Amino acid sequence: MDYRHVQPPFRRLALVVHLVLLGLLLAYAGYEICEIVSASRSPPRETVMEDWHGAGKWALCTDSTLHKAGVALPTTKQLMHNEEIADSTDNRGSMLSRETIEINGRNQSCSVVDLSEWQMPLPPPVPFHLCGQARKMSLYLNMLGEWSYLGFSEDGSRLVLTLDKHKHGWNFGYATEEEDYFQVHRAEETCCQDRHAKCQHWSEFESTEGLGIYWRVVIETPLVTVSRKLGALPQLFSLLGNLGGYLALLTATFTAIFVRKYPHSDVANVYEARTLIGYQVPHNPRNPEEVTFGRASDKCQVADVDVTTLADVEVTTSGESMGAAVLLNAHPLPTSGTTKAGKTERSQQKLKL
Repeated sequence: MDYRHVQPPFRRLALVVHLVLLGLLLAYAGYEICEIVSASRSPPRETVMEDWHGAGKWALCTDSTLHKAGVALPTTKQLMHNEEIADSTDNRGSMLSRETIEINGRNQSCSVVDLSEWQMPLPPPVPFHLCGQARKMSLYLNMLGEWSYLGFSEDGSRLVLTLDKHKHGWNFGYATEEEDYFQVHRAEETCCQDRHAKCQHWSEFESTEGLGIYWRVVIETPLVTVSRKLGALPQLFSLLGNLGGYLALLTATFTAIFVRKYPHSDVANVYEARTLIGYQVPHNPRNPEEVTFGRASDKCQVADVDVTTLADVEVTTSGESMGAAVLLNAHPLPTSGTTKAGKTERSQQKLKL
């Protein structure tokens, strides 16, 4: 897009169109940059969807003595055959420990079940069981480094909870930061029959008798919504991409208004000639066969033609004198003074103009 290539009668008009198009592009760039600066306190967001990964970090706590804790995670075989997960072969429930955690200013006896890196065997809905044994227990879920209270249950309780997850964070262009946010809802007071509401693998801290407390947590949605705030750098990257698209559009507009004057000339055909990589040549075309375009009428034939203007030769036709003669030769002229040069000079034809 260069107005200097336009013919002189229309060059001023081309200059005006050129400046208008560039002005529109600069105005758009300035507007977008001002929007990026003004939106620094409330930046735009991008939203994507990704697969579930991890089910959070849970704590089974009590103010008294925690006797047992366990967890039952489903296997692929159990889910495919629609079997209950009470007899899960996952044995991490037998590797739990008991520790004292300060929550809301109170020390509680807890067992932490970390499922942050758990890979679900199949897409949701997928259930898992949390089990404990104490006179009364509270359930906590860790979010943003803090324990969030989900409620308490007494010995013999059977509860069903639904778990939903989404992520929020930042996209800085060179890195992303995200935090997990969970939503837990109580679905039912009783989850299932006693023979199903069990954890096969327990960690027993003290021997005691009791019915146990069971939570059945169900993950129902297969995807997680990820929302990220955009920093200045990704917004600038997006702006550069948009500017490239708009520049191509403006160039197409300019070339649609000011078209090529000789689009099918021999020079244009030579310039547009293409070949397979590795077959290009460093010199100009030497014969007509080097530049061909399909049909004979479309061929661009370029020959080595020597045009010599002789100012001292007068050619007369019907009594009129001409002050020039054009001599054509399909090959370069040999150096004068040789025998071949003399023969060539004698074989040159004079074209009467």
